[in-house]
Amino acid sequence: MKLTDRVYPPNGMYDVMARNGQDILAGTFTVKELSVNMKKEYAHFFGQQQNK
Repeated sequence: MKLTDRVYPPNGMYDVMARNGQDILAGTFTVKELSVNMKKEYAHFFGQQQNK
């Protein structure tokens, strides 16, 4: 059993989080829109990571 003290997001998610953070602060996204977008992007990048 592999034990680690952290879990890393898929490659590319830091850019998505930074962009979404700027959008939420600027008022471009609502919290609901941010949540939907993060879920979609995570599934996209996680799927790419699993296919390697």
